[in-house]
Amino acid sequence: MIVTLESCKGLSDNEIAARSLENLDYFSCLYQRYEAELLRYIFRVGSLDEEEAQDILQESFIKIWRNLNEFDSSMKLSSWLYRIVHNETISHIRKKKSYGKDKTRDVELYSNILAEEPDHGHETEEKLSRIPQILDQLP
Repeated sequence: MIVTLESCKGLSDNEIAARSLENLDYFSCLYQRYEAELLRYIFRVGSLDEEEAQDILQESFIKIWRNLNEFDSSMKLSSWLYRIVHNETISHIRKKKSYGKDKTRDVELYSNILAEEPDHGHETEEKLSRIPQILDQLP
C-alpha cells in the first residue's frame, strides 16, 4: 500500500506513529505534518541560519525515528517531538559556542594594522604592544 498525505489525514498523531513502526511510509506523514512547525520552533529557540536549522531538523527526525518504538502512546506525540527538537537545538548551540564557531573577528582590521609601513616612532611601539592582544582575540 502506498501511503499518501490523504491516507493520513484522518489519523491521529499516535496512530501515525504506531503505523510508522509497521510501515515506514507512514513516517513521511509525520514528517510532513510537523516539518514547518518544528522548523519555526528551531528558529525561535536559536538564532540560526537556514542551513543549520535544516540540519537540526534532519538530526531530530533521525532521533525520532530511532526512538519511535520507545514513545509512550499514552502521552501526546507533539510534546515528545518538540522535546527532541528542543534538545537537539540546544545541543547544537552549545557545540557551536564551545568550539568558538559563533565568534567572528575582523581579521582584515588586524592585518591592516600589522601591514602598515613602520615609521620608526612611537606608533610602531604601540602597534607592536597591541599584537599579543590581537592574537588573543583570534579564534
